[in-house]
Amino acid sequence: MKASQILLLIFVLISFNLFSQSVEEYCQLGEEELSNDNFQKALEHFQNAFKIDSNKVEAILGLGSSYYFLEDFEKFLEYNTKGLSLVEEYDSTHAVYFFQRGYYYSTISENEIALENYNKAISLKESYTNAYFNIAHVYFHEDKFDDALNFCLKAFSIADSLQAYDYYLLAAIYSNKNEYKEAIKAYKKGLKLDDSKAEDVYFYLSIQYGELDNDLYWQHYLHKAYKMGSTLAIDYINEYEINIEYDFDIPNYELIEKNIKDKKSDFYYPKLWKRFTKHDTTLNVNDFHHLYYGYSFHKKYSPYSSYENLNRAFEIMDDEKSTNKDYKKALKIFDEALKIDPFSIKTHYYQALVYDLMKNSAMVEKKSLIMDFIVRTWMYSGNGLDKEFPLHLISVSNEYDLFFFFNLQSQEQSLVFGEESTFYDVHKLEENEYDIDYFYFDISVPFKYLNSIFGDLK
Repeated sequence: MKASQILLLIFVLISFNLFSQSVEEYCQLGEEELSNDNFQKALEHFQNAFKIDSNKVEAILGLGSSYYFLEDFEKFLEYNTKGLSLVEEYDSTHAVYFFQRGYYYSTISENEIALENYNKAISLKESYTNAYFNIAHVYFHEDKFDDALNFCLKAFSIADSLQAYDYYLLAAIYSNKNEYKEAIKAYKKGLKLDDSKAEDVYFYLSIQYGELDNDLYWQHYLHKAYKMGSTLAIDYINEYEINIEYDFDIPNYELIEKNIKDKKSDFYYPKLWKRFTKHDTTLNVNDFHHLYYGYSFHKKYSPYSSYENLNRAFEIMDDEKSTNKDYKKALKIFDEALKIDPFSIKTHYYQALVYDLMKNSAMVEKKSLIMDFIVRTWMYSGNGLDKEFPLHLISVSNEYDLFFFFNLQSQEQSLVFGEESTFYDVHKLEENEYDIDYFYFDISVPFKYLNSIFGDLK
């Protein structure tokens, strides 16, 4: 066979293969590949369609979209512009092509042209969520935060589903409007959807709390970001020379037991207990650390017991005719309650009130000191903001003592099982002045006590 005949045969075969499918079929295949994110394959199908009919609008716009996703923006703009120029009347199907133009112009900071195209997309498809979000982005980068918020909220109101970065955009807008509480809510909602960028989100959360002068959460989230390796947090800490390490006094029960049983130790329990019951004002934080956690080894330790007969004491306190003799009866009732739960903040508080009614300021001061040291013992064991740094308690009732002391209200409570026989009580809190959402308590010791009585409860 002659060479010319072979070339003719090849041409015929190519032509046959090319025209064996119609323009419409190639365009449909291209759209399917686009929807599957196979952009190079999509490009090939649209190229085949274009070879058959170089004026086919769907093929031209499809080429533009393929080049758009392949980030060849020069060719994108060429085919996109040509394709749109051939459209006689735009409808909702053309909104995406104006959206793509908007995105392209926003990448080269031609914001006015970008906004024109985004708005054109919305005029063709009013429910175009991403167009609203992208307009919000443009206004955000122009420091027009009110406009950015309006378009962002519009997108939220019509979105079928939301992504983490949508919430992060909303959070950034609120932050720049100095609406830090709203920013915090948005960041946290984003984290629930996707925590892959948690280290940087924690840093941004710390900044919001810092603006609100909430040092508790500021340090908490900064510490989390730092530990996860956020370069933002690391640079921030280095720049401002911040000491990020926590120094919690987490109870070492083995060491505590050893100390309180050592007669030569300053923490020998009978001596500590006598000083405690005598309201010794020279007791310090270390003493109370051993007193409180050491009580879990006491023969009278019963973390779930409570004293119910307090009504008579309250009646005496409420009666304007009560005398010091009556108040002493109330004090005895509270003493009985303290025999069951010696570290009950509520009981010590009510005793202080009785002493105040008796004009005994010295005992009021001693009771206040006891309450302060008990709470400090708890608060030094963690920050209570998550499972990593819970407050360590030997009695569940002390959770409510803490809430009583800080005027917090628990909305709901749940038990969470941790690793290595660790158990946590988690409280969702009512709105409060400290802006604390949840409180975590390590209740492994009282839970271990229950297991010793009833067997493994897990």
